[in-house]
Amino acid sequence: MKRLLIFLPLLLLAACQQASMSTDPSAIMDRSAEWQTAMNDGDVDALVALYSDDARLMPPNAPASESHDAIREQFSGMIEDGVDVHLSNIDAQVSGDLGYHVGTYVVKSADGKQLDNGKFMEVWHKDGNGQWHITNDIWNSDNPPQQMASAEGTRIMVTHEVKDGDHWLAAWRGEDGRRKLFAENGLTEVHTFQNVDDPNLMGLEFTGDMAHFKSMMDDPDAQAAADEDGVKLDTLKVFTEAQ
Repeated sequence: MKRLLIFLPLLLLAACQQASMSTDPSAIMDRSAEWQTAMNDGDVDALVALYSDDARLMPPNAPASESHDAIREQFSGMIEDGVDVHLSNIDAQVSGDLGYHVGTYVVKSADGKQLDNGKFMEVWHKDGNGQWHITNDIWNSDNPPQQMASAEGTRIMVTHEVKDGDHWLAAWRGEDGRRKLFAENGLTEVHTFQNVDDPNLMGLEFTGDMAHFKSMMDDPDAQAAADEDGVKLDTLKVFTEAQ
């Protein structure tokens, strides 16, 4: 009896510790759903907050990177392109303060065209405040590189003169910049260029469909935006990638 009384507290402590080792994955599933919402709402701050300070990103066709700055840079570009990301769940497991989530993704342009699909795996850790954060995030496409390129569309390059190069560049900065207008017309991955010898000679490179680009340029709102940005439309030159 005395021996039982000695070991009883130890047995109770072990039972309590076992009970505290959560195996319910719903918390990380909810947090992963927050990731999808933040991405599609264009809230890069909310996205970054879902990752630990030393989180590691392992995107396709690029080196791994760490830190919140790297995460912000990675997803800001996707947000600027106006993509919509849908995640589907395959498996999620939790043991104590560690968990993982495996699933698939589909990426679409602003006009609903599918750009990519693939799979992902997130590793999660619960901090001292009971909050879950992603520590490792890896994803890759189901499509060969050639298929990805054709799904995304044609590479288009545009050059034109403007009245003031700095004024034109300012219109391309921020969440509501001209990238949003392009994304709404299915034109993504936009890069801006400025001639080193003539600061008022500008360039654009983006991915999309030529018909969408021409339709946008015929739209009165786009013409008003070009006029507001000081674009000299009579100097516009359009190039497509030669195959």
